[in-house]
Amino acid sequence: RDEEAAQAYRDYLGREPGNLTAKINLAVVLIRQGKAAEASQTYTELLAQPDLSADEYFRIGVGLFRAEDYPRAGEAFRKALQLNPHHRDSYYNLAQTLYVRTSPLEDARAKAKGDELKKVNAELGPLYGEVRQLAEKLREYDPANRNVLALLARAYRGLGDAAADVKTGDQWKLKAVGVLTLYQEMPFEVVELSLSGAEGEVALKGTLQNLKLKQGEPIKLRLSLLGATGAAVATQEVTVPAPAAEETTTFEAKAKVQEGVAGWKYEVLP
Repeated sequence: RDEEAAQAYRDYLGREPGNLTAKINLAVVLIRQGKAAEASQTYTELLAQPDLSADEYFRIGVGLFRAEDYPRAGEAFRKALQLNPHHRDSYYNLAQTLYVRTSPLEDARAKAKGDELKKVNAELGPLYGEVRQLAEKLREYDPANRNVLALLARAYRGLGDAAADVKTGDQWKLKAVGVLTLYQEMPFEVVELSLSGAEGEVALKGTLQNLKLKQGEPIKLRLSLLGATGAAVATQEVTVPAPAAEETTTFEAKAKVQEGVAGWKYEVLP
């Protein structure tokens, strides 16, 4: 089926070579077929297109990440954020892309000594520094997500390991311990949020998991839809009864909006 789909997209692009959706979908199919090199080339061609939207850059970034082309994936997510600096998933995926790039450097550091160690640390420091900034920004949008906390803790730890002096390194590592404590003590987690909608009505749907609360205990959230400036264009408070321990439950907020929605955020209420 994937081969048939790929050929169908190629045939369509033969007639409509400028169709971005068809190119993106072709690259997705190529990834599923294990043709990462060809998919990466297709995404690279897409990345060079002018006047792409934030959503198109984001989709290209996801494809390049799956093709393990991390530098260009990062470029795509950066371009998405330049056009829409209120998109939580672009921040998260860029942070993940940068974090993945630390892995071979960490392997090199484990074997390095002297000047070579300093060189590796000089490369790791900026990567971890940007992951830190992105994870801290993510906390503004998604404060009850453990993956975000884990990214932040890894960034602090990485900055500690890469620091040029022991005192600075210890300060970063202490911050990592604080974040890990938050992670371990989190009473519940918002594990997923997504936007959908049409004709002026937008729905924000989420899933949360109970980690430490008694079943039925109320969880209060303030959900906000963000416009192009980052200001809330709609806000709604929801109360979600905690499910049984380790179980998940869903919640949803709907709103009529007069302008485009650029993103979302939520706050945990007492």
